[in-house]
Amino acid sequence: MFLSRMSEEYALYFGTQDYIRGVLVEVTGIVIEVVVLSITIPIILHVIRRVRTRPIRVAADFYLFQVFHKIARIFLDMATVSDIRPILEKERRENRQLLIVSHPLYGNLENIIFVLEKILTEKNLFCSEVRKRSSKEFKQYRLAAERCIDEIDRLAAMTVEVPGLQSEIFSMRMLAYPLRDQMEKMIETLQESEDCSIRQDFVVADIHALAKQITERIGAIFKERRKLIDSMRNLWVFRMLFAAPIVFIRRLIVLPYCRIAGKPFRDYIFQSPWPDMLEKWRQEKEITKEQAAETLELAVNEYRDIEMGYREPTLDELKKMMPFIQDQIFRVDERKEEPRE
Repeated sequence: MFLSRMSEEYALYFGTQDYIRGVLVEVTGIVIEVVVLSITIPIILHVIRRVRTRPIRVAADFYLFQVFHKIARIFLDMATVSDIRPILEKERRENRQLLIVSHPLYGNLENIIFVLEKILTEKNLFCSEVRKRSSKEFKQYRLAAERCIDEIDRLAAMTVEVPGLQSEIFSMRMLAYPLRDQMEKMIETLQESEDCSIRQDFVVADIHALAKQITERIGAIFKERRKLIDSMRNLWVFRMLFAAPIVFIRRLIVLPYCRIAGKPFRDYIFQSPWPDMLEKWRQEKEITKEQAAETLELAVNEYRDIEMGYREPTLDELKKMMPFIQDQIFRVDERKEEPRE
């Protein structure tokens, strides 16, 4: 009875304007949902992938900047510049906005690129210094360029899990390949004639043009890729500042609890070495805490607080402890000096 009534009502409703309008609304909603999902899902996956691969990309940029250091040092050595600081200080007297800094992650690469760009603007001076270089020196430059190529290849192999990054790094081999070939060309030219021939002048001019091009390319890549390292460094600083109050509050809560419960306390941020050394020394001697305190001429409560990690020993207490736990210190040093197999 119910089914027959439903079928009659559907037959009357089918084909009406309301029915057609309802179908259009549903179809339009489905189409909009499909379009929105097809756009948002790839974006979400891309963001997740970028966040997940940030540590890998930061490490890759760090090692890449070391390669840039080596290439820039080749050009500085060609220009007979062993110390860039006098040039920077001279420029700073004219431009107070110039910063002479050494970044904790990528060093003074920014200053090196600045000095190199300034040197390369004086073509005659740079070329005259390059002409003074011997065949042996150019062989060293060629070897350095080959090592840069090898390091870029290893870095590209390390980033196989990030295909986009791998292709970018692999393309940067073109920074070192022309440099190696140009050094090889100069070596051949010098072997043919040690005189300042016209051919040598052409090769030196090519080296200057190549150095200028590579420096500009390195500067552009560094300016773009340093943003990720700077952002990660700022994130690390923020995490440290955010974690500091938590660590302080944790110490205020956990330390009294450990005292009451009789459990050892270890600060996982600023962990003291003395509690473990005292405990190992006491266990090797097979003595109790009371006997250890008597041996060190300390009060039992004082010794107990130090071994349990409740407080740091004073200077006078350290003087009393050192003759007894120096074996533990030597063992720690020996473990640090053990060669890796």
